[in-house]
Amino acid sequence: MGLSGKLVSQTNIKSDGGDLLFELFRYKLSYVPFLCPQIIHTADLVAGQWGAVGSVITCNYTVDGEKKFFKAVLETLNEKKRSITYKVVEGHGLERFTSFKITFSISGCERDLVVKWTFEYERKSECVPHPHELVDLCSTITKQIEHCYSLVPN
Repeated sequence: MGLSGKLVSQTNIKSDGGDLLFELFRYKLSYVPFLCPQIIHTADLVAGQWGAVGSVITCNYTVDGEKKFFKAVLETLNEKKRSITYKVVEGHGLERFTSFKITFSISGCERDLVVKWTFEYERKSECVPHPHELVDLCSTITKQIEHCYSLVPN
C-alpha cells in the first residue's frame, strides 16, 4: 500500500454566499475564528498579502480536543473555479506527513452550493493513520459558517 493519500469532503450548503464564502477563505481568513471560536482560535497573515499566491498564514485550532498549529503557503488560486490550495510548511500535518496540502473549493450556484475540502498528503510510514479527523473538522467548520451566513439577511 502506498504512502500517498487523498481525502475529500463535500458538504452541500443552502446559501446565496458562494462568492462571499470564497472571499472569506481568500481575503478574510482572520474572520473565521469569530465564526467558529470553539474550533479555530487564530488565523493570521504572517507574510505577503491576504489572498495572494505566496502569502503565508498561521492557524491555531482544536481538533479531537487537542490544540494544534500550522503554517501554510497559499500555493494556488483559481478565481474561476473558486479554489484555493494551501501547502502546509510547519506544524500539525507535518508531524505525521512528509507533505500536506489543503484545497478549498466551491461549486454550484444560487442556493445549491458544494463546499469541497481536499487533503493531499504523504504519510511518513504505513503506521500513520489517514487524517480523517481533519476532514470531519472542515465539514464542521463549513456547517458552522453556513449557519452564520443564514443569519445574515439578503
